Amino acid sequence: DGAGGNSANASEQEFGDSFRFILESFRIAEHEQPAMMSSEYVLCEELVKDSAEVQAALEARGISKEQCEQHVMVDPWISFFDGPSKRLVRPLLFYGDYSRPIEGLDIVVDMGSEEVVLVEEMFEAPMAHVNPATLEPEPDVLSEWTWMEREEASTQ
Repeated sequence: DGAGGNSANASEQEFGDSFRFILESFRIAEHEQPAMMSSEYVLCEELVKDSAEVQAALEARGISKEQCEQHVMVDPWISFFDGPSKRLVRPLLFYGDYSRPIEGLDIVVDMGSEEVVLVEEMFEAPMAHVNPATLEPEPDVLSEWTWMEREEASTQ
């Protein structure tokens, strides 16, 4: 038991040294923010979808409140550092999946105050009409070929 005990004591000592190093090297990182937590992703999505300004901007693009609730994806990104009291996020919006970005909107969410602080129309970008059941664009608003079909045809 003596040899095993020394091995255990040595491991505990190494762990203690490693832990002590971590504590001693810890510093407060000024002008930096940690990554977003999963709860912040959920909160940001709720704040964006509940915003009357965002709803109006989406409706101008042909996306109803019901479609927003069911099909709009909110992908938050930490935006920039504006002092330790602000945690600002710029979410990107997509309809159904990442292949259909909702463009032309600049949205800023203050996660500290839990509010949408900016919704700016950068440019007019109506969405193609989408079948709500399949999330596929309606054929009458698309060109004859998709980019993938054009790519396939160019390689033949």
